[in-house]
Amino acid sequence: MRVRVPPPAPLNALRNCHFPVNGGGGTGDIPIPGLAEALEKANTDRSKPFFYAQHRPIYGTLPEAKPEILEKSANYGALKAHPNVLAFFGHCHRNCADELNLWQGAFTAVHVPSTNYCGSRGGRENSFSAGNKPDKKRVQQMQRTHVDHTNQLLFMSVYGEKIVIARRDIWNDAPMGPDWTIPLPSPDGTCTETARRSISLAPEFPEGAVATVAVGRGKDRAQKEREEVVVSFPAAHAVSGRPRAYDYEIVASASGFNPLVRRVFSTRPCWTDAADTEPVRCVFGRFELPKSGKVAFAIKPRNAFGVSGEPLSTTMSLSR
Repeated sequence: MRVRVPPPAPLNALRNCHFPVNGGGGTGDIPIPGLAEALEKANTDRSKPFFYAQHRPIYGTLPEAKPEILEKSANYGALKAHPNVLAFFGHCHRNCADELNLWQGAFTAVHVPSTNYCGSRGGRENSFSAGNKPDKKRVQQMQRTHVDHTNQLLFMSVYGEKIVIARRDIWNDAPMGPDWTIPLPSPDGTCTETARRSISLAPEFPEGAVATVAVGRGKDRAQKEREEVVVSFPAAHAVSGRPRAYDYEIVASASGFNPLVRRVFSTRPCWTDAADTEPVRCVFGRFELPKSGKVAFAIKPRNAFGVSGEPLSTTMSLSR
């Protein structure tokens, strides 16, 4: 029988808002007084899942976080003693299309989206905020990606032997990706990043896809107008069992020039892929590329685990 469990569940659950009085600095590692004791008192039946909610995340569980920072978190130290915990972390407004927002280690955690707006991982040219610049020491030529009206939510279905989490875009009334299935009551390894990456499929561009490149003028993230080189290509949507692209890697290469690697999100990465219809763009500052000669661009679609599909390619001859 399928049972819908409203959050927080009335039994076997614990919620902690975790708003530090003196700010938090975004570390997520501010110790919650009495957490270990509260968990021991509340989580009495280890044969069942235990639902736990905390506003600030444990940052070591976020995508691309360094694993060693986990052990530095007092809150992680309290939770890791409870393998039947399914923790829900807020604050970061994660895009639920990102497969790495389901984390599994000593326990299981989900970084939840928002019914208002979503953020994104850093390290992409059009990441959500200026604070997510790939490299703060260089000019970032692209504006941030659209995150408005990203009305996402999760539906959780609890069964006797598993929990199924459906990821929905309620603005466009469509799924953001395949459901997550989490075995109960404790982690069995199938939901770890390593296990899911090993069976993940690479995204692919649609048949007949073509990339183009053009020179123009545009404003960088600091709103300074510059000459730029724009590489455009169609989005790689979910098709034939393959996932939509999470992001794209673009490599610019030329004779006598160190390859320049950039990663970008699509135009609407926080909408369902059927609504993400505009061409994807990667914008280079003209000053970043060779002054003259032939430049080749290779574009790879990547899934959320970094597995790449077959690339598109295009070239341009630049002049002084």
